[in-house]
Amino acid sequence: MPKSKYSPNENEKALRRRFLRALIDAQLDGHIDSAQVQITSSGFSIGKFSLNKMSQLTNEMEDLAEVARIQRNIRRTSRSMSESLEQSHRLPADYSRARVFKTSKANR
Repeated sequence: MPKSKYSPNENEKALRRRFLRALIDAQLDGHIDSAQVQITSSGFSIGKFSLNKMSQLTNEMEDLAEVARIQRNIRRTSRSMSESLEQSHRLPADYSRARVFKTSKANR
């Protein structure tokens, strides 16, 4: 009796397409060939890599993770700064506005 080949459903095919687009967006498509991404009955497989190829891929992924971490911190900082500008703050009881005097060069 011949062994039946697994046939992925539409959701699995769509997920594979999204994954391949994400690889292109992350510029990792040079490390992982689209033919290597296979859908099996137990999940997804991205193929076999040599030690050198896996080292390059890991370095690229670590760099991407670092950039993403930095971007998240920047967004948090800018969000908290804008929120602090929107908050009202009490002024001290003895507060008075500063007076600005303009002097001309002729008066100096």
